Amino acid sequence: MRNNKRAVCAGKSSITAMLLLALVVLLAACSGMRASSSTQSTPVTQSTASADTGDTITFAHIDEKPKAGAVTVDVTLVDFKIFSSVTTFQVGTPYYFVVTNQGPSVHEFAIFPDKADGSPLPMDVQYVNRLLEIEQVAPGSTIKLNYVFLKVGRDEIACQMRGHYQAGMHLSIAVIQ
Repeated sequence: MRNNKRAVCAGKSSITAMLLLALVVLLAACSGMRASSSTQSTPVTQSTASADTGDTITFAHIDEKPKAGAVTVDVTLVDFKIFSSVTTFQVGTPYYFVVTNQGPSVHEFAIFPDKADGSPLPMDVQYVNRLLEIEQVAPGSTIKLNYVFLKVGRDEIACQMRGHYQAGMHLSIAVIQ
C-alpha cells in the first residue's frame, strides 16, 4: 500500500511538472509580441499596459499620418470577422490603413499571402511570408499606418490570435497591377 501511495504521488508530480512546463512554453510564446513588416519600415509600438493592474501586455499604438496621395482603407476587427472598405489593391499605390478593433477581444492585424487560387497557405508558411503584422490591437483602439503593396497576388487580411483565424477571422484581398 505504501508503494502505491508513492507511485500515485510520483504520477501527480510528473503531471504537475508537465503542466508547469507547458505553461512556461505558452507564456514564452505569447511574450513574443511584435509589430513587423517584412518589406517596409517597422511601425513603433508603445506600451499601454496599466501600472495599477500589473498588466504586462504591450498593445500596438501606431498613429502614422497618411502619405501624400494615399488611399484610405477602413478596416474593422470584431469577434471573429474582418471588414475592409477596400478589397482590391494596386501595386505601388500608397494605402493608409485605419484599423479599429471594435470587438471585446485583443486582435491582430496582418496581411499574409495566399495561394494563386486564393486558398490560404498553411499558417506557418503564411507567418514566414507575412507582408505586414501588427499584434495586440487592444479592444476599442485604432491603429493608423501606411503600406504599399509591392507585388501582384492573392493575399488576405487576418488575425492569427489563438483560434481567431480558425473561427473565420480572415478576409481575402487581391493585389493587381
